[in-house]
Amino acid sequence: MPTFLTPPSLPFRRLCRLQSELSYVLFNVVNQPQPRATSLSSIPPLLDEVAVAERHATYEMENSQGRMIWKSALSMVQEVTRSEDQQPCVVKMIRKSNVRKLASVVNLGREISILKKLDHPFVIPIIDLWHEPNYVCMVFKLHKQDLFGLSNGFETGMPDGERAQ
Repeated sequence: MPTFLTPPSLPFRRLCRLQSELSYVLFNVVNQPQPRATSLSSIPPLLDEVAVAERHATYEMENSQGRMIWKSALSMVQEVTRSEDQQPCVVKMIRKSNVRKLASVVNLGREISILKKLDHPFVIPIIDLWHEPNYVCMVFKLHKQDLFGLSNGFETGMPDGERAQ
């Protein structure tokens, strides 16, 4: 018997709309500037369509068929090239519609603020960061090896200044 595709049901469309509204509240209302000295999050303000297009052009995201490194329900990581200096990078794109808890948004903000502050040879720093309507995007320098491979680049393991006392 042939199977026909049917349009999404009304409950499914309501669920999608609710997820979209929840994402809006979590990322736009929660990330408003806080009156205290430290805010809840380091997630940047939402960019408009022109600014998003400029960022995508900077990292050749539209024209590039970059290698997909990782893909999950929450995020995806894609290899791209920065157009200004042809530096290979990776873009981690966190899907906002799948972040449904306040704690997840706060943790994402903490992760971003920690990555901005860290300066260590084994931690890959954030090159760029932006917030668009459907994603929060973080750009990192591309390393073609894991932490073990990075540490093997040092003859004695970790540099002297970084060893635990």
